[in-house]
Amino acid sequence: YKALPLFEELITMFRGTKKSEMTYYYYAYTNYYLEDYETAGYDFGNFASSFPTSQYAEECAYMHAYCYYLDSPEFALDQSSTLKALNELQVFIDQFPHSTRIEECNSLIDKLRYKLETKDYENANLYYHMREYKAAYTTFRNLLKDYPATIYREESMFRSFKSAYLLAENSI
Repeated sequence: YKALPLFEELITMFRGTKKSEMTYYYYAYTNYYLEDYETAGYDFGNFASSFPTSQYAEECAYMHAYCYYLDSPEFALDQSSTLKALNELQVFIDQFPHSTRIEECNSLIDKLRYKLETKDYENANLYYHMREYKAAYTTFRNLLKDYPATIYREESMFRSFKSAYLLAENSI
């Protein structure tokens, strides 16, 4: 907490000098360790674009994406941060295809996709339990189309079929 205001002052003092790179690097990590992931993600991304030839550029590009991953909320909440994290992780993979962190990025992407998949499944279930069978049918079908290898595949197929049946039964 004490380092943050000092680094903020040092960044303005060292702008354009050789010390600005390391100062900004430590400043980004200060926000990261304070668990301000949104600000840290911005700072890491800014570092990677401001110092592309730095020895820390790849690390900061990864940390930029990783901070968005850490900022992603549980599946029941708004998933705009999750979508941003997916995008940033893919950008890192495209920028650094030979990085040693590619496997970890793919693992993080899988976790984020699972979160989105779970949200879609729970939304479809909500429609089903509310007896909104047309919406449930459509949502289950979209889930199967968007995530063909979902772990909810069998249950989604059954609920989709049952929703169509109950919709037809209740429409007469």
